[in-house]
Amino acid sequence: MRSPDILRLIVLAAVLAGCNLTTAPPTPTLAPTQPPTFAPIITPLPVDVTPINPDCPQTPNNWIPYTVEEGDNLSTLAEQTGSTVTELMANNCLENPDQLFAGFVIYLPPVISP
Repeated sequence: MRSPDILRLIVLAAVLAGCNLTTAPPTPTLAPTQPPTFAPIITPLPVDVTPINPDCPQTPNNWIPYTVEEGDNLSTLAEQTGSTVTELMANNCLENPDQLFAGFVIYLPPVISP
């Protein structure tokens, strides 16, 4: 056998030895079973804000004013505050849950930290 043939065989053997030729699939990594939880924080506004409907008599005294931000909706706000869409609509004298716009001030129940 010639020297170049031996060199080729050595290189081929080294390449094959470095390959992982197993047939078993890789072990899967388990994903977390639950997403991380967080307590939503709703920052109260100063008392001198004007609510969406200032003539609404149903707003409970212990509820706090909240300025609606882009992307907010009553469903999410209700979930974050432990209330319902119906309760938020009634206590803010809202007729249509889809008529909520950024910059509106509504009242929300206080969030109790866990």
